[in-house]
Amino acid sequence: LIDDDQKQAVKDLFDKTTDLYIKIVDKCCEVYGDKIAGFTVHDDWGAQAAPFFSPAVGEEMIVPYMKRLTDHIKSKGKIAELHSCGKLELQAKNFVKAGWQLWSPMAMNDFDQLFELVGDKLVVSMAVPCDPAASEEEQEKAGEAFVAKYWTKEKKFIGSSFGAVTNACRKGLYKASRQV
Repeated sequence: LIDDDQKQAVKDLFDKTTDLYIKIVDKCCEVYGDKIAGFTVHDDWGAQAAPFFSPAVGEEMIVPYMKRLTDHIKSKGKIAELHSCGKLELQAKNFVKAGWQLWSPMAMNDFDQLFELVGDKLVVSMAVPCDPAASEEEQEKAGEAFVAKYWTKEKKFIGSSFGAVTNACRKGLYKASRQV
């Protein structure tokens, strides 16, 4: 991606793969229509400690092709969701520039930082901290506390099932989120 002699070849490759992804989206929409709410694309941009490349490289080399794909997905009335592994707070603004509506990051990310950076531009899925060994009342309160901290009319974080989300915690999430 950063070899100046190969940049254009990589861009040409990404352009052609984006053409292919658009054809796949079109075919899925043709065959399944309204049975599909959206498309989740998996594209890992990082490892446990940091992104694989700088935000500038991502913006130049990947964002334009993702943006073309997300624009196409949205033109079909579908939701564009990205799952990208790694510690990627540094890339979150690129996910917004690329047109993603939802991002499912890994739990290692700093969700408070993401909330401040992109919470008003991107729905970010995160684990709801809920101790299954706690009492049902405490679990319900944990769901309510999550909503109080992360759900506002301006910012759009959602709880995800990759944490220990119990029925009592879900009850707290449901009750508090309806109030927001």
